[in-house]
Amino acid sequence: MIDLNVYAELLKSCVVSESVKDANWNWITKNITQTTAHIGWGYLDYLGVKNGFTIVSSEDETIGDVLTAKDLNDDNDNFIDFIVVGGKFKDTESSDKGIKRIVQAIACYAHSRY
Repeated sequence: MIDLNVYAELLKSCVVSESVKDANWNWITKNITQTTAHIGWGYLDYLGVKNGFTIVSSEDETIGDVLTAKDLNDDNDNFIDFIVVGGKFKDTESSDKGIKRIVQAIACYAHSRY
């Protein structure tokens, strides 16, 4: 499992990068723990929506370390994207690249959905 606390500065930096790209709405990192990172988006605040997005870090015995992005407003508890880091079925070699990709996936999803 990837300890998100270890990558807190990278997560914050990636979220700031998305905020710079988004001319109208700010992206913020709300909370980071070992297994979750909560990300807020100004547009959802504008709409009066309390929940934003979350990244969950987990470990699967078969495939390895997994980062999953979720929209906390999705009543069906679907995930936005998941990235496998390292292992046999890897999407990327490093935790750094996985974190960057999962934050980008959240921003892409948000802009296409909202």
